[in-house]
Amino acid sequence: MKIKIFALFILIGTLVAHPTFSSDSFREEEVKLYNDVTGKVYYNNTEIINDVKSPVKITDLVAKHIPTITAQTADLYYEQLYRYLGDYQKKTLQEYRNQNLEITIDAEGSDAVAVKFGVVVYDAFNEYLGGLTAITMDSPETGMMWNYSPSYLFKIEKYGIICAYVRQVRLKSGEIWNFDPQFVVEELSKKVAGITKEKLQLVD
Repeated sequence: MKIKIFALFILIGTLVAHPTFSSDSFREEEVKLYNDVTGKVYYNNTEIINDVKSPVKITDLVAKHIPTITAQTADLYYEQLYRYLGDYQKKTLQEYRNQNLEITIDAEGSDAVAVKFGVVVYDAFNEYLGGLTAITMDSPETGMMWNYSPSYLFKIEKYGIICAYVRQVRLKSGEIWNFDPQFVVEELSKKVAGITKEKLQLVD
C-alpha cells in the first residue's frame, strides 16, 4: 500500500513539473455563411506570457482559425452569387472567405505609444511551428487585431497552441523597452517544449 501511495506522489509530481495542454481545450463555433449554409471556426488554446518588468501587460488573447473548408465554401458563394447578395451577406461571406489565423490582443500600458508583440505558434502535437509579430503604432488597447496566413496554418487546426508576449515598447519619453528572451523561454518551457532564444528571434 505504501508503495502505491509513493508511486502516486511521483506521478502527481511529474504532472506538476511537466504541465501539458488538454487535447479538448479548443472551442468550435458554427457560423452562418449564407441562408442555411454554415461553416466552422476554431478558437485555439492560448497562453499569455507577461513580464512584471514590462511597461505593457497583455490582459487577454484570442486566436480564431478559419479552416480551409469554411473559407472555400464562403468564397464559392461569394463569387457565384455576388450580384444577388445584399451588403450584409457580402460582408459576412467576405469575413470568412480566406483561411487565416486571427489574433486579438487586449493590453494596457499608459506610458506606451507603440508596442511590438511576439506570437509563438505550436501545432497539435506541441511542436514549435514558428513566430509571428503583431505591431501597433498606437497605445495598447482592447480589441487589437491582426490576421496571418502562414504556410503551416493547417497544422494548428483545433489543437494548435498560440502564445503571446511583449517584445518591445516605445515609451512617451522615446525610450525603447526590450524583452528578456531568457525569461520568455523559461516561461514558455513550463508549458511546451522546443523553444530557444534563437527561435524567438525568427519571427515573421
